[in-house]
Amino acid sequence: MSRPLKSISIAAPAILGINTQSSSVNLQDGFALQADNCIIDKFGRLGSRKGWDLKTTQLAGGGSSAAVNLVGMHHFIDFTGAKTTISWSDTQFYTGYTTLTALDVTGASAQSLSTGNWMAATLNDLAYFFQEGYLPLVYDPVAGTLKPMQDLDFTGAIVSGDGAGESDIPTQSANITTNIAAIPQGGFVMSSFGRLWVAKIGGSAGNKTKVYFSDVNDGRDWTQGTAGVLDIASVFPKGTDQITGLATQNGALVILCRNSIVIYDDQVNNFNDTITVTNLTLADIIYGVGCIAAKTIVNTGEDVLFLDSTGVRSLGRTIQEKSRPMRDVSMNVRDDLLDDVLETKNTTNVTIDEITAIYSPIDGFYLLSFPSRKKAYCFDTKGILEDGSFRVTTWSDVPHISYAFDPLSDVINIVGAAGIAEYDGYTDYGLSYPMTYYTNHFDMGDASVTKILKKVGVVLLGSNAQSFNIKVSADYQSRFETYPHLGSASAFISQYGISEYNIAEYSSGIALENIALPVGGSGTVLQVGFETIISGQILSLQKLNILTKIGRML
Repeated sequence: MSRPLKSISIAAPAILGINTQSSSVNLQDGFALQADNCIIDKFGRLGSRKGWDLKTTQLAGGGSSAAVNLVGMHHFIDFTGAKTTISWSDTQFYTGYTTLTALDVTGASAQSLSTGNWMAATLNDLAYFFQEGYLPLVYDPVAGTLKPMQDLDFTGAIVSGDGAGESDIPTQSANITTNIAAIPQGGFVMSSFGRLWVAKIGGSAGNKTKVYFSDVNDGRDWTQGTAGVLDIASVFPKGTDQITGLATQNGALVILCRNSIVIYDDQVNNFNDTITVTNLTLADIIYGVGCIAAKTIVNTGEDVLFLDSTGVRSLGRTIQEKSRPMRDVSMNVRDDLLDDVLETKNTTNVTIDEITAIYSPIDGFYLLSFPSRKKAYCFDTKGILEDGSFRVTTWSDVPHISYAFDPLSDVINIVGAAGIAEYDGYTDYGLSYPMTYYTNHFDMGDASVTKILKKVGVVLLGSNAQSFNIKVSADYQSRFETYPHLGSASAFISQYGISEYNIAEYSSGIALENIALPVGGSGTVLQVGFETIISGQILSLQKLNILTKIGRML
């Protein structure tokens, strides 16, 4: 008598993202134990991430850009809407994108540069650069100069076309060089509410609780008008804390500290138009939650995300759930993520400050990068799971130390040894990269009987005749049997009605493939994996079908 067949179908693999935190055998089919170099697209499919396409080709005046060793960048957009991309290494600034032109720091106060840990902000047609231990720098798009703030001499009215060689900026009543001591040399700068806000996150003990704010519409002026200093040292009834970054949300000034969050509000204007800084009022203090890495603070437009000692936190959810400080949007990968934080801290010559993040409103994800680990966590912000967390996948072999989103071209940029690259295409600098997916451990609803694997079917949306490996394991064994599918070198095709409009162009080779492979192995609990190589073409895993024969009862 033949034994019955039983099948399981995962209609949208990893639609719930990775979950390595819960018991894997009790997970829903939509969770995955591994989804590497993947994203979850807007249709809920598990797809390959894009690659990195190097755009910089040369230096001005000729020569290769192979050793510029960039570590940061800022897209400066002036009043006319023109963009100037400013990048920097530890010792040199540059302008340009495909061709880099050296931008020297000039002026009597110019310092020799040895570290590139600059943070940039734009205010009133000027770009500002701050770093602990260095004089703040100011880029003027009209003059094309980069000078220490101390060397800016605006003693008279500056008007457009007067030949002064500086931007059209409101008059400053006194030479800024008379206020050198008041200019903060902070490590965190934010442009918001018509001012620059600066915190000395790495400064002396007496300065770690101070926020400096410039005059309205003038990031050069730190003593006149309504410029001033906000010291929050006295607001911590449970002991002192240290500022690690700044943000804004819903018209409030958010001061993120290492172990707490302090929120100030303007009860008069609610930070609309001109701020009445004398009306800054302490609105709230949240204890047990804070930011441990300044470069992970990202404003998504609706929320502020940042890395806390317990994982990735959402400021909106933190405010709503102050009584539950351990809850975070990364809870499904919490232990793995915190292991990467610990490994980063324990790596020689590496600090936790290297951890960085970027938000892409086009792709709808928050990317948290661990450069020394060459790893990133991609949090899908397009929806929230029932437990309040984000869906998450991982990216491997991504050692990027700095990201910037270009609002004009809607792309993510990174900088590196040879220049500037874009998150685009499906190769990493012309090289292929792996895409990996593994299901949770599943027993097909009955852990008491043996399942004999017969077939595994996959439905792929992507390049025609894709080669891949199906991996099969049973009963929690770490050893997997491999079953390859070798795609033929046939021409790419596109099928009308299958490739979604605006997602895959008609000529790009997007097709639907339904492939079933005979497999072997048996066990009470099964796990299936899918591994392939991405080399120039997008790929999405649409469906996974597993067919077994029911064996004896244990």
